[in-house]
Amino acid sequence: MRSAAANPAAWPAMPPGAGPEATVPGGPPGTAHAAGGITLGVEEEFVLLDPSAGAAVLAGPDLARMLDGEPGIQPELMRYQVETATRVCTSLEEVGRELIRLRRLAAGAAVRLGCRLVASGIAPYHSPGLAAVTGQPRYRELARQYGPLAAQAGRTCGCHVHVGVPSRDLGVQVLARLRPTSPPTSSGCSGESGTNRGRVLRLAAVALYQL
Repeated sequence: MRSAAANPAAWPAMPPGAGPEATVPGGPPGTAHAAGGITLGVEEEFVLLDPSAGAAVLAGPDLARMLDGEPGIQPELMRYQVETATRVCTSLEEVGRELIRLRRLAAGAAVRLGCRLVASGIAPYHSPGLAAVTGQPRYRELARQYGPLAAQAGRTCGCHVHVGVPSRDLGVQVLARLRPTSPPTSSGCSGESGTNRGRVLRLAAVALYQL
């Protein structure tokens, strides 16, 4: 695998129908489909904020209960967060429809609770810390083990894109193609300008995770 990564010409060919131009037979021109058994899914995390003051609103569990029966919307670590998760999809169009559906559901429920669903890395103003941890057992255990660190790390939101491949061989090929353009120790890298009590810090925070 190392020699293949160093020499792109030596990379094994992608299986027929698994490249970027793959389409489902009979589909409209230009429609992107996941072929060869490839599946897609996206998770998005949001904060719930007061529409006037911008403060965090501890309404995540209430929002999830309001939409009881919708498995794609769940509480997160902090009670001012919610997470949406698409079903397993087989095309980019299906993922797009799922994202729009879940965003509209969650945003509508937030309005009915007197707050707003906001896509933000963190709540822009002061957050309540450990007092805001969701009451689910696994989240309580995180708070017990890590204390204030759990509240500090858990207040961040992200977007996660999951891609499932039909075989280990194809997975190895995908990783081999990613290696030359990825940081050597990372599977995720993000940067944003942080805030402190509503003031933009103009600093970029970068997170690297061991592959």
